[in-house]
Amino acid sequence: MGLYDLYPVRSMPAMEAHEHLHLVSVLQGLANRAAPNLLVRWMQTDDYWRGKLQQPGRFLETAEIVSIPTLEALLERYAGVYQGVVLWDPSVPATSNVASTVAGVDNLLPIPYRDTPGSLYRRLVAAGPQLPVRVNLVGKFTGSGMIPDINESSSGSAKNDAYRWAIERYLETGLCNPARMGYTIDSFWTSHPEYGGDYSNSALTNHDFIIRHKGFFWDLSVWGDEKPNDDPGQPLQTDLTTLKRLFAAAASQSNQQIIHVAGFTPWAWKYCNELYSHGGTSTPFGKHGGVETEWETVRILSSYNAFIDADAIGLVGLSNASFYDHMPRPERFNFSPPPQLEDMQSSGYISAAGEAVPRTYWINYIGDYDSAAWMTTQLPSKWDHFRRNDLIHSWGWGPQLMERGMPIFDEYLRTCTPRDPVWASDNGAGYLNPTQLFTPRNPSGLGSGTATWQNHCRRWFQSLGIRQSGFVIDGGGPNFTHAQQAIYEPFSGDGLVTHTQFRAGEYPHMIGSMPVVGMADGGLNASPQNAASQIANLASSGGRHFLPVRSILKDPGYYYELNRALQRNHASILPALLDPNWFFYLMRHFLGGDNSARAFFLADTIPSEVIQGRTYQARAWLRNIGWDSWDSSEGMGYRLAVNLSDSINFTDSQLIAIGGVLAPGKMAELQFQFEVPSEEGRKYLLMDVVDPSGNRFGEKGNPFLIREVDLIGEPVGVSNWPEY
Repeated sequence: MGLYDLYPVRSMPAMEAHEHLHLVSVLQGLANRAAPNLLVRWMQTDDYWRGKLQQPGRFLETAEIVSIPTLEALLERYAGVYQGVVLWDPSVPATSNVASTVAGVDNLLPIPYRDTPGSLYRRLVAAGPQLPVRVNLVGKFTGSGMIPDINESSSGSAKNDAYRWAIERYLETGLCNPARMGYTIDSFWTSHPEYGGDYSNSALTNHDFIIRHKGFFWDLSVWGDEKPNDDPGQPLQTDLTTLKRLFAAAASQSNQQIIHVAGFTPWAWKYCNELYSHGGTSTPFGKHGGVETEWETVRILSSYNAFIDADAIGLVGLSNASFYDHMPRPERFNFSPPPQLEDMQSSGYISAAGEAVPRTYWINYIGDYDSAAWMTTQLPSKWDHFRRNDLIHSWGWGPQLMERGMPIFDEYLRTCTPRDPVWASDNGAGYLNPTQLFTPRNPSGLGSGTATWQNHCRRWFQSLGIRQSGFVIDGGGPNFTHAQQAIYEPFSGDGLVTHTQFRAGEYPHMIGSMPVVGMADGGLNASPQNAASQIANLASSGGRHFLPVRSILKDPGYYYELNRALQRNHASILPALLDPNWFFYLMRHFLGGDNSARAFFLADTIPSEVIQGRTYQARAWLRNIGWDSWDSSEGMGYRLAVNLSDSINFTDSQLIAIGGVLAPGKMAELQFQFEVPSEEGRKYLLMDVVDPSGNRFGEKGNPFLIREVDLIGEPVGVSNWPEY
């Protein structure tokens, strides 16, 4: 595989840097489409992760990595993955994003038409290899007359005409992948590169992942009450109208499934009044605040079943995601089991009489890691910190970020300890406003998206053994009601933290069997000593307190000093730092709930490919992680339900008796025959525990097991495959 060094691009002028980063990132996405073939070196963490992955037993242990010295050599090495050039128009910055969309579908390289000395146009199209121009966007969009090729009147904006052309030609026709989108700033950033502080915030190296998946790129304002600063001459609401059309098409083409949007509001350059690092300017770029704009973006996109993988300004840059996307990902992960009643009692949290002892029970929500870019660049120094194992660190990570950021998850799976629990970051398996899953869904008008979201989260939570959601943001939407919170119980049944520092609520409380509590603070951004005082003030009234507290990009040394300051300076509140399992099991007990009907599915021997019509001998292992015994000594008892289904819904299940008495914390091994239907295709293998009354544990907030299994025909020339 090849390695190309992009670091010299940092010394180039902005437009020259743009065209280099853009071309190489698109080429990388094309080169890595079928297999991991090309790495780039752009940020310091690229060297860090490449070194990690070359260690014994890891993804690149045996890989031969060849450095590629020049751009021409790079293009020659990977000449088989592209067919020519899509030429874009620097006078219409949106065409840089449209060029990426076209390039991903048509296997082309994006190059701006700059007929100046040293430009890539002069170097690669007019001269050198003389790459053929297959699609020409130069002069195509003027903001007047008719939009070329699509028989549609102009929107009055060249920017929007370009996107509408791409929507009709590539998205509405099904050529694009509707579930993969890049919300990345167009070439407008080159007019004031200093606003972003670093070329990484151009998000150009983030393009490769979306290119690999033939996705759609866009950069539009969500506000209809003002014109965007990058296109002030457009009619009011033109950007917003185009955005709605874009996501209506994506929702339709994806059959209303979950849409992954990688990117974020370009605060430093557009659409809001955040003066991030504007080179000394004091002129805001809009009347709305940055967070307000973020929330409105999430609100609108969520109504179309889209979540944001939030590469926010300052830490936008991500490289090699198309390469990391090929790394193997866990289907399920077995973390440390939750505590038993006797563990709580011996720790002094539950009295001999069975009551929760009055103390301040607190938990760190270690954020904000709702972006693969933030995770891969910021976590190495935190994970390697010498204080990491000195106390509990409850990492708030989105499990779906494995797609673009698998190296940190690979490191976690190999080196985590019982003091490194993970719970889900905003807002589950993706940053989506859950209030927008319920009808009426403005502006999409779609039907309910709750089942789609639940099924998406179920599978991702299982991959890391996650059973709690650490921070559900409902900003900019209606109040997140108790009835709406209930949609989290099927996949986050062991705990939910809501975004409540901005609105009052009755906390903590129970939703079914799921304990729910509000985030206790707006963020611990002060010194450890001041943060300790902040926590102590929240618990000043005495009694029992359950306090989740949030912090952003702090290292383990910070949490060590914070905990020490609480213990030394605020001992009167009796602080007890817990992990998510202990925190929510204790809260459920305190609220009168029942820590029963909890199971964890450890392993099974059913292969991922099975031959249709065959019968397999199978085994499954599961653990009782509740506080109740499963008594099957009489009657029907507790049983394992196994179901092969076309959807994530139990239908006719095979029931296997667990037998005997399975005490809390104990494991059961079950043997059974598994019959495969006489049909081909992909199905879902589902497993759950059924109690003597016929109730599934999954109906009480305990996540059931989901696996994908392919049913295949008898292999040609093979008469007897071994049955498992």
